Amino acid sequence: MNIKYCEINYKNFGNCLKINNDFIELIVSLDFGPRILSYKLIDSENVFYEDTERKLAFNTDNFYKYNVDKDEKWILYGGHRLWIAPQSDPHTYYPDNIKISYKVNNNIFSFIEPIETYLNIQKVIELEIIGSQVKLNHKIYNHNAFEIKLAPWTISVMKTGGFSLVSLPKKNTTPLENTVIKFWPYNNFNDNRFKFINDFVILEQNHEITNDFKYSINNESGQAFYFIDNFVFLKQCEINENNLVTNYESYTNKDFLEMEFVGETNYIQPDSYISFQETWNLFTIKDFLKQNFVDIKKFKETLKSSFSFIL
Repeated sequence: MNIKYCEINYKNFGNCLKINNDFIELIVSLDFGPRILSYKLIDSENVFYEDTERKLAFNTDNFYKYNVDKDEKWILYGGHRLWIAPQSDPHTYYPDNIKISYKVNNNIFSFIEPIETYLNIQKVIELEIIGSQVKLNHKIYNHNAFEIKLAPWTISVMKTGGFSLVSLPKKNTTPLENTVIKFWPYNNFNDNRFKFINDFVILEQNHEITNDFKYSINNESGQAFYFIDNFVFLKQCEINENNLVTNYESYTNKDFLEMEFVGETNYIQPDSYISFQETWNLFTIKDFLKQNFVDIKKFKETLKSSFSFIL
C-alpha cells in the first residue's frame, strides 16, 4: 500500500503531518500534542471536531506547578488525544502546547511529546494505516525514579450533528448484574439526547442544547460507533471480559461529542511504560451495513425508530 506523508501548515493549528493512501487521510499536529486532528475518507470531510476558535481553553492555579506562564492554557483543539485517568487537576490537564517529534519506521508513525514537567511522564501515539483502517498504540512512559499508578484514556472528539451508539452488555451473569452505568452531577435526566433503543445506548450531539451530558458504561463489545452525515466512525479496543468496570465514557455539549475508552489502571515502573491499543475504521453508511459488527436487523430497527434520515 502506497503511503505518503509530508509536513503542511493546517488551518490555524500550525505545522502538522499529513498522512494518506488511496483511501484515507490523517492530519497530526506537530506544534503541540500529540493530537490527531483529522481522519477522513479521501474527498470527504473530517469526522473529528476542530476547535479552530479555541472555544475550550482554560487554566487553574494548579497549572503553576508546571512553571508555565499565567497565560498558558490547556486547549481542547479537537481531534484525538491521549489522557491519563483518573481525572484530576492539574495532572490530567497538562498544557501540551509545545512542539513534538515524530519518526517513521516501516510505515509505523510515532508521535512523541517531550517529558511532561512535574509529572515526569511522556505520551507517545503510534499509528499504522492498513487500507482505510488505522491501528493505534498509545504509550505512557514513566521517567520518575519511583513507580506511578494510572490508566491510559483515549478520547476522540467528534464533529457536530451526529450520534454515538454502543451495544448494551449481553453476558449472562445471573444472579448478578451485567450492566454498570454511571452519570455525572450536571446531567439532566430528562435530556432526550440520551436514550436506550433495543440493545443499544445512544447519545446525540445537538448544537441547540447548551447543557452538558455524560455517561459511562461497561462496554462489553469494545466497540463504539459515531454516525455523522453519510459516514460511520468505528472505534474499537480489546477488553478484559472478567472486569466489570465502566471502560467507556461519552460526553457531549453544544459543540462536540467525545468517545472515550479508559484502559485498566496499572503501576508503571521507572523507565517503563503501559500501552493501550485501539483500532479505527471509517465507512459510508452503505458499506457499513454490509459489515458484521452488530445485529443488522435490530440495528436497522433502532435507526428507523429515531434516525431514519440516515438510511
